[in-house]
Amino acid sequence: MKPETKIDPILKTLIKAAHAGGEVLLAYFGKELKHSQKSAHPGDYQTAADLASEKVILKILQKELPDYNIFSEEQGFIDRSSKYTITVDPLCGTHQFVLEIPNFGVILSLRRDNQTQYGVLYEPIIKRLSFAQKGKGSYQQIDNGSMHKMRVNQVNTIESSTIYLIVAFNTPRAKIRRLHNALFDAKVKRILRPWTAVTFNRLAAGCIEGIVCADVGLHDFLAGKLICQESGAKITHFGEDIDTNPNFVLSNTQIHKKL
Repeated sequence: MKPETKIDPILKTLIKAAHAGGEVLLAYFGKELKHSQKSAHPGDYQTAADLASEKVILKILQKELPDYNIFSEEQGFIDRSSKYTITVDPLCGTHQFVLEIPNFGVILSLRRDNQTQYGVLYEPIIKRLSFAQKGKGSYQQIDNGSMHKMRVNQVNTIESSTIYLIVAFNTPRAKIRRLHNALFDAKVKRILRPWTAVTFNRLAAGCIEGIVCADVGLHDFLAGKLICQESGAKITHFGEDIDTNPNFVLSNTQIHKKL
């Protein structure tokens, strides 16, 4: 059976919306963009690209999935009194986008209450799409080519591992320092700070070994967490063991206990 036959209508709509948002971002990338702060924190801001991408994504979702709640990073919560909520990040990696660093993307997920059912990550610069449906595995497609199933790797030592440390813009510096130092003291081969949650697909594809995540918003991690788990990754939450908990360690099965 070809992977395409496994994509149900809801997932197809989420993928369609992610592609549409990505095309909008490409039209803005490389241009001078003014940005405005969304809160008192200087790292929390938006651009015309965020808003334009969100607009086209919401238009598709509201037309094709009109009965579902939507929680979008820029617009907020659209209440349809549903058990199902679509979470949207129309531009994950705004800081890099403004700096013309091509490490950004569009992220969508759909959850029933606190359990994520679908996740989509799209990187428009390299036209890389990663997606998953709960219980159905995760897949990757590049430039509309053939799809292939994603699997975490089997690297079995911390010393040979590359670990992403993903934190929020407002995570206290002391906490970031503690997390980084713990990884450093464990003699991790390389600790990376990606600044964008589209890098979850690097774990799912077997390119890295683990992720430590703290405090980030739902729009950043829900899709990536599902995609990684459907690729065979193991997860341990700090606190409540639910999909909506933003504090967790996610890795291949070989290094998870140590990490």
